[in-house]
Parts: sequence; structure tokens; C-alpha cells
Amino acid sequence: MFQQKSKRYLAGVLLLFFVAATPSFSQETTDSADEPEHWAGVELVEAVSQTTGIAISPLFGVGALGAWTWFQTPSAQRDALPWFAQEWFWLPALLLVLLLVAKDPLLGWIPIIKKPLDALDVVEDKFSAVLASAVVIPMLISVFSSAVPSETASATAASPFLLAITMPAFLSGALGKAIIVFAVIGMMAAFFVTWLASHTINVLILLSPFGPLDMVLRAIKGLVLGTLVIATMIAPVLGLIVSVVIILFAWRVSGWTFRFTVFGSIFGWDILMLAHRRFDAGAEAIKAFSGRGLGDLPPRTYGELRSDGQGGQVFGYHPWLLFPERRYQVPVGDKVVGKGLLAPVLVAARAEESQGQIDVRFPPRCLGHEETLAERLGAKEVRLLGVRRSFSTLRRWLREIVSGNGEPATG
Repeated sequence: MFQQKSKRYLAGVLLLFFVAATPSFSQETTDSADEPEHWAGVELVEAVSQTTGIAISPLFGVGALGAWTWFQTPSAQRDALPWFAQEWFWLPALLLVLLLVAKDPLLGWIPIIKKPLDALDVVEDKFSAVLASAVVIPMLISVFSSAVPSETASATAASPFLLAITMPAFLSGALGKAIIVFAVIGMMAAFFVTWLASHTINVLILLSPFGPLDMVLRAIKGLVLGTLVIATMIAPVLGLIVSVVIILFAWRVSGWTFRFTVFGSIFGWDILMLAHRRFDAGAEAIKAFSGRGLGDLPPRTYGELRSDGQGGQVFGYHPWLLFPERRYQVPVGDKVVGKGLLAPVLVAARAEESQGQIDVRFPPRCLGHEETLAERLGAKEVRLLGVRRSFSTLRRWLREIVSGNGEPATG
């Protein structure tokens, strides 16, 4: 199924590029002996690369684009630049990015200080993505509009390839406008799945109990972005190829990254808002995320844990957060509520410290309410789950994190 979708998506992107990248002739140079002044579609190809780059790091992408635009514009004309190219925006944006990146090597060994900043990073990345869309959408509309011939475009103004297949007339008018709309929607879908994949790295940094791993994750994100930028500088077509590879990979893991995004959103918000101080564990619904202990249910599916009235627990969830509720029976057996660094978990009573599979993870709002949770869920006891900083622990953590990769998102 994935291969079919990937092939259709890749074919659509390549067709769009092939049509747009053919040589265009100006109205003033219609003689066959004249050379084309430029290759139409270069702006389109660069726009695809820019959209992908901004999706990988929205705040940095928009800030860097604004700074570049500002420096390339004469001083007398800078007041007319759009908001993202004004100093009051791009300078603080790039400084904030620098501070968020610097926290990993500087505060990696002080979790009590670093984790709230990691939570801020997760929340900031979401707001930046919304902000970036206000830059990306107008840019795509402008570029796609210039790539589609107008109704008044003469046949001699089109490229030889377009003339051969009569594409100018076919693309003009209402159909051309429809193509622009669907092309922009398609690119925004690509922007969304690419951002989901990139945002997952921010969530992993928030969840990681190992300081050095945070820097590795950040380096991976920088390497992908740097590869895209260098490829685009070498040749726009090469940048397009790298962009397509990134987008297809992001599409492949979109179910996994969607669940991670929901997971990171709730974790980051609870930590920043100190939600555990306002949470009434004795009365409010017990929201939770599925763990590997729930069998076939994809890990980090968001739902609600409640007693089944017979000494067990049932996990209810809504696929994609929208569809009718489904219920999953938590495996029977004695359970304990484990105290974690960021939030408590529910595990089998026989599980040793840091071992065994977690049934569910509670959000940070439940921190400090472990006794009440245990009482409501009929758990055997509350246990302190320490973190062992060893290679075997890191391997188990990574195995749990990557589980469910590529499965459909269930929310």
C-alpha cells in the first residue's frame, strides 16, 4: 500500500517539476534562434526545497529566510519588507534557536533544569510551524501561479516541450487555477508530514534520559537540514531530489510521528503549565498513553484508563482523536504504579526496576499523585522506578521508542 502511494506521490512531484522546469521564452525573444533567458521552474524547485527546509526547523527556517532577505535588500527598501524579514522578528528568532540548541551540551547533565527547557522547545516548535505556514502558503501560491501559463500566453511563448503536448492551453484558465490550488494543498501536506517527522526529534529529546543522546538527536536534525541546503546550493534539481526523499520518508513514518506529536504536545504543555498542581487525581479522568505491554495497540496511543469494575483496567481511545471510541482490555495480573522522572507509569508487579514492558504511561499532570492512581486502578503498590544509565538501558529505551514505526496513527 505504501509503495503504491509513494509511487503516485513521487510521479506527481516529478511530473510537476518536469513540466515547470522546461525552458521558457519571453515575449520579446520569440525567434527560434534566440536562447531562453532563464529556465522556468527554477523558482518552483527552490520553493519546494525551501518548504521542506522550513518544515524541518520552522523557526530557524523562517528566521534564516528573513535574515537573508533583509541583508539582500538595500537599506532604503527594508521598511517595505514582509514581517518575517524585519529585524524585530528574524533576529530574536535566530537567537532563540541558538539558545535552544545550546541547552543540550550546556545543561545535558542537569535534567531538573534542562527538561523544562526541552518542553519549551516542543511547544515552541508547534507555534513556529503555524507561524511558518503564513510564510510558506503565500510563497507557494506565488510560485505555482507563475509556473502555470495564463490564458493570454501565446504558443510561441511556451517551451518546445509544452508545445509538443499542448500543455499551455490545457493548463490555462480555470483548470490552471485548480491545479494551483491542489498543488499548494499537496505541498502543505508534504510540509505537515515533514514537520511531524522533524518534530519527533524534539519530543525524543524531551523524553531522553541520556544527555549525550540529546546532542546526537540534534545533530541528526542539523545533518538532514544541512544536506538539503548544500544540495540546493549545488543544483536546484539535486535539492529537489533530496526534498522528495525526505518527504517520502516522512510520509512512511507519519503514523508513528503523529502519535509522538500528540504525546509530546501533552507532555510539554503539562510540564510548562505545572499541571500536576491543579490535577485532581481522585475525580478527573485518568488520561494515559499506551505502552508496549498492551500488545497490538500502537504505542503512545492517547486515551483514558479506567477500572472495568472487576478488578482490572480498560483502555479507551479514539482513533485519530476523532473517530468513535474503541476499548482495549489491559492484560490481567497484579499491577504497580511506578514513579518516573517526568511522569508515572503502570507496569506489571513482577517487573524489575527499569525492566519489563510498560502497560501505560501517564502524563506529567499525574506526577505526585501516584498513591491516588494506584487506589483508583486497584494497583498493588507504588514503586520508585530508577533510571540506569547503562548501554542495556539505552538499548531498551530505544527499542520502546521506535516500536510501532510506520503503523497507522490511532491518536
